Amino acid sequence: YLDMLGLTLFALYSKTLKENGDSLQSKTKNIIGARLIRRVDLTQRPWSINTYLYPKMYHKAHSIPFRKCDIDEIKRQTNRFLFIDQLEKPGDLLTYRNIKEGGLGLHSVEYKCKAMLIKCFLETSVNPNYKHSVYHTAIYNYYILEETDIIDPGLPPYYSNAMIEEIKWAISQGKDVAKMSSKQWYDLLMDKYILEERVEDGNGGYSQQKKKSRAELEHPDIEWPRVWEMARMKGLTNLSRPFLFRLLNNLLTT
Repeated sequence: YLDMLGLTLFALYSKTLKENGDSLQSKTKNIIGARLIRRVDLTQRPWSINTYLYPKMYHKAHSIPFRKCDIDEIKRQTNRFLFIDQLEKPGDLLTYRNIKEGGLGLHSVEYKCKAMLIKCFLETSVNPNYKHSVYHTAIYNYYILEETDIIDPGLPPYYSNAMIEEIKWAISQGKDVAKMSSKQWYDLLMDKYILEERVEDGNGGYSQQKKKSRAELEHPDIEWPRVWEMARMKGLTNLSRPFLFRLLNNLLTT
């Protein structure tokens, strides 16, 4: 094996995925275990995870995709810490939604890592600010631009057809994919899969709209942006914020 900056490379790609994935799972258990002892409040836990856990695995995400079992285990351990005292879970929408919009503000490790892998590929293939890999440029031209006058370079195992489709979809949305940052890719993927939904516009077409939480659907007449702002206003104690989150989202066990 080779100890590279970011991850350990083995002779077989499957072994590279396994060894690095097992390392991520072990690190997650150790960090989450230490955090469980401290028992911070519900609204502070996502910040703790975003700050002390997830950045310790992002350095691997630029080179290889994570296995589904790795993502699932990281999510399981994260949810175990996040909702340790919560009988009813708020769901993905409230978990990943920005705190200014009434959510907990947890980052999605799945889409964050996808965004980083896509951005790294585009940097080495078409971004004018970086030196390009001839191989990656050929992949971009053949699979994304669909140029037929070149020989099929073949996709490596660490770049999937699903990733290629995401880039083509972003281009169809008018995005300048060559210079998009990982944050822009992350926001785009989160809106597509978690935070937004397609809604009929009444003219036979569809438009993207922000998904509404259960409380927002039950009480559409309430000025929710103002409510969410007040629930996170400065001066509230560490006990008030999690109580208000549970109260406003009907998560109190009464």
